[in-house]
Amino acid sequence: VIAFGARILTADKNQPKYLNTPETPVYNKSKSLFGLFQAKKAIAQKDECLLTEGYMDVIALHQAGFDNAVASSGTSLTVGQIQQIKRYTKNIVILYDGDAAGMKAALRGLDMVLEQDMDVKIVSFPEGQDPDSYVRQVGETAFAAYIKSSAKDFLLFKTQLLLRDTQKDPIARAQVLGEIVQSLAKISAPLKRDIYVRECAHLFEVDEARLHQEINKLIVQTAQKSAQEAERITQSAINQTPPADYENAANTNTEPQRNPFLDPTEITQTRASERRGGFQERDIARLLVLFGERVYDAERSIARYVLENMLPLLDEFDNLLYKEIVELYLQAEDEGKTLSSDYFVQHERADFNQIAVQFLSEVERYQYSPNWARFNVFLNTQQMPEANHLKDVISGVARFKIAKIQRLIDKNQAALRAPANSSEDIMILLHTHQKLLQMRNTEAKAAGTVILGK
Repeated sequence: VIAFGARILTADKNQPKYLNTPETPVYNKSKSLFGLFQAKKAIAQKDECLLTEGYMDVIALHQAGFDNAVASSGTSLTVGQIQQIKRYTKNIVILYDGDAAGMKAALRGLDMVLEQDMDVKIVSFPEGQDPDSYVRQVGETAFAAYIKSSAKDFLLFKTQLLLRDTQKDPIARAQVLGEIVQSLAKISAPLKRDIYVRECAHLFEVDEARLHQEINKLIVQTAQKSAQEAERITQSAINQTPPADYENAANTNTEPQRNPFLDPTEITQTRASERRGGFQERDIARLLVLFGERVYDAERSIARYVLENMLPLLDEFDNLLYKEIVELYLQAEDEGKTLSSDYFVQHERADFNQIAVQFLSEVERYQYSPNWARFNVFLNTQQMPEANHLKDVISGVARFKIAKIQRLIDKNQAALRAPANSSEDIMILLHTHQKLLQMRNTEAKAAGTVILGK
């Protein structure tokens, strides 16, 4: 239990419909979903989440057997809530009330869902009905059939809703098309976006190339803003002044804590340390910061998968910064918490800020060229990079293990060459060598890596 909430039982318009506990250190409304604890296993198994507005909707749906339902607790949908769902599935069906307020709420959350690379459909109920009342009125079987038949793709839903009041006014239609283009620009996967552009061009009877041009313009503007924001955060971290008591601490007999504020010289030293620490350690930190929250399988997050696989080699880290990031994730796992890239971007330590910004800016830096999408040229052998994180994680963990096991092999071989070894020592070291080779080759095969030499 992290909070209490209530729904009013009367039709008093002077009272709020929902009443929630004020936010506390353990209850962040924008990152909490009612019923997620009970629904997460079903969401992962069914690969779909039913998102409703209120408590009673969730309770009624779970009682009727729809155990993959959660609610935003009467608040507007937030990015934090969407990311909670994304840990278990990419498919979301929004079930909001059939009144005007419900439709507006669905539209408000739509673009945020698209930005998170989720596949979204929307179900609207008859006037005056909500998921709670409707499932009790028609029953489980009819409700399931209604969801299946009424679920509309976001583009069709938004287009029909916005065009409903235009009465074929060309200016109003142009405004509606502008809003649709804004939503299409939120879709990060070019292939998916291209399919929607074709459908949109057909619905509005406009030139497809013109739509691509407008969408690409918005994508470039968004990328430029993201790059500017990353640069601003980096410069802010560089230019921060150490706290006043830091210099005083240096004059005492007690060794001061490491200054958390980096100047340019320290940043250069950090980058040199990164090179000494190896690309594999950096990649483990990158995978955790960028993808740690996402779901690996029905039982584990990506963070847990990474930690389970590299934990025995934690002492082999050379780079202290990357090791500290791993240890923070270990601590979070022990406490049942999740860490995101925002945690590091907003952290009080500037070196955490900087490395998180670097990881995020690398994602923004490499964009699939809009020209390829225009000429229908797409990746054929793999998913787009933003959707290919599972292979990225598996490969990164395997390469980290290969590098660190190879180091242990080198140490073991050095020990074998020691002149003072007894015959018993040599047998133990030879057995260890064979075991390490077996482990390394297993990881190499999984990663598709060819290792030359013995």
